[in-house]
Amino acid sequence: MKRWIKSIVAVMAASFVFAGVAAAQEMKFFRIGTGGAGGTYFPIGGLIANAISSPPGARSCEKGGTCGVPGLVAIAVSTNASVFNMNAVQAGNLEAGLAGAQSVTQGYEGTGKFNGDKKDKVRIIANLYPEDMHLVLPKGKKTWKPKGSRRHECRSGLCWLGNTSFCQNDPRPLRYQR
Repeated sequence: MKRWIKSIVAVMAASFVFAGVAAAQEMKFFRIGTGGAGGTYFPIGGLIANAISSPPGARSCEKGGTCGVPGLVAIAVSTNASVFNMNAVQAGNLEAGLAGAQSVTQGYEGTGKFNGDKKDKVRIIANLYPEDMHLVLPKGKKTWKPKGSRRHECRSGLCWLGNTSFCQNDPRPLRYQR
């Protein structure tokens, strides 16, 4: 009888050990579509991936290790950026992707670059940072003036609109027209 009980205890202990090993080996990959390796999206995607990852076998957060989701291995994937990421998330080829606000809006509504091709499986998780639109115009051209916006005229070279507005080859600040 003692031998039978020892055998049952040994089998139960072994099953708990193997169950723990199996659970510890479960790994879930999470691909984050970014942009080109030289752009801004790729390093941001890498930071997000590092923050949410906690691969199996990693030190716990309490012991100075990773504080991400246990068993999750997030990877920043270099892609062609916003439009590609919208299409890949919709198709299930990426779990997440970084995209500019205009691409997200057009993709969700099925307009612009996505005319007639709504991306209805895409959801916004967070707004990471403000992003200016830069409009390049030939010398002397005026921008259109949407209601409540600013416009300016270039004095020389190329013009950019946004927080970093200037005219190339002309260091003087621009005068905005309201």
